[in-house]
Amino acid sequence: MRPEFRYTPKFGFLFFEHQLSLAINSTCSISYRICPHSNSTPHYINTLITCNATLYTTTFALAWDWHLGFLYSKQQKMHMKLQQSILPIAFLLLSVQITFAQNKTVKESYSNIDKVEFEVISGDIQIGASSDDQVRLEGEYDPDQVQVSISSSNGRLKIKEKSKARRMDEASSWTLKVPNDILVRSNTASGNVQVQGVNLELYSNTGSGNFSFENIQGLIQLNTGSGNIMLVESQAKANCNTGSGNIKISGSDGNLGLNTGSGRISLDGAAGSISANSGSGNVTGKNMRLTGSSSFNTGSGDVSLGLAAAPNGNVSVNAGSGNSSLEMNGFQFNGELVMQCGEKSGKIRAPFSFDKEEVIEQGGRNNNMIRKTKSFGNSGTKIQVSTGSGTAKVSK
Repeated sequence: MRPEFRYTPKFGFLFFEHQLSLAINSTCSISYRICPHSNSTPHYINTLITCNATLYTTTFALAWDWHLGFLYSKQQKMHMKLQQSILPIAFLLLSVQITFAQNKTVKESYSNIDKVEFEVISGDIQIGASSDDQVRLEGEYDPDQVQVSISSSNGRLKIKEKSKARRMDEASSWTLKVPNDILVRSNTASGNVQVQGVNLELYSNTGSGNFSFENIQGLIQLNTGSGNIMLVESQAKANCNTGSGNIKISGSDGNLGLNTGSGRISLDGAAGSISANSGSGNVTGKNMRLTGSSSFNTGSGDVSLGLAAAPNGNVSVNAGSGNSSLEMNGFQFNGELVMQCGEKSGKIRAPFSFDKEEVIEQGGRNNNMIRKTKSFGNSGTKIQVSTGSGTAKVSK
């Protein structure tokens, strides 16, 4: 006779029912029960495993219930199989409980702090605005993997991590709430840095982590080896550098210096004086309001710039071997437009004739440049669109 199973899968596991509860003790128990068989009632096997672990200084309980109804003539054989299958899972869950119990937490407040320093190995840092003049610090880390020291003196709060293991299996996490106009310095090997809704002065470095900023003001200096950088709805003086990551700016205003070795730079609705440079990635700007001298450059990618207002300052759009394009979107420009391309391999396209055309010799025909100039008024403002071997294009 083949066994007949009746089960109800819950929480994504076959005949598993997951229950989460709080407890105040620190015990682990396993119970196993088989209900007597009758003609009208099938066997029921209930296994309850309760593992209580201290996490965030709070006792945490995990309880699992398995309910399996079945009809089977050879009861003893079936009971043995169930014992063999359930007990290994129980011990596995108990081992997970031991791992959870290792984390430690920090929750502190500090007064009269005007400078915060982080030295983090692989942890993430989140920075936000404090509701008063207090600096509030929260964190979580594994003391078996990292040693943490926190000190406060002479208006400076310092958080420093020191590795205790050859390999970090779990990153730490830190949350910092600060009043406006505070100075923060952070260094992390591979963690991310996220800042939101605060006015501050920030100098931050990470080996491979990402930077994310939203609704901030102040001064920021960022360096990452391979991470991405994002700045949204902010007003700041920012110097952002990444070796191979991408940079994205949206709805932000300020004096922006953006540099990436091989990543892309994307700007949408940005305003101010902007310098955007990529070694081999594309540089794109949409709905731009340039209120100061600005430049957009790439070595081997394409550069495209679309204006949302006439520029108030010199503008340079340059590509070494890719295409460069400028869309005026109907805005009148008062000044001089200069377009350049390689004499042998480049092209220039514009919807108007030029006042002046010339060849700029640069050590041989292969290196010579063609320069075309058009005057749109007597202003001293200058726009330059150029490429080495691609196409330089201006649209009205």
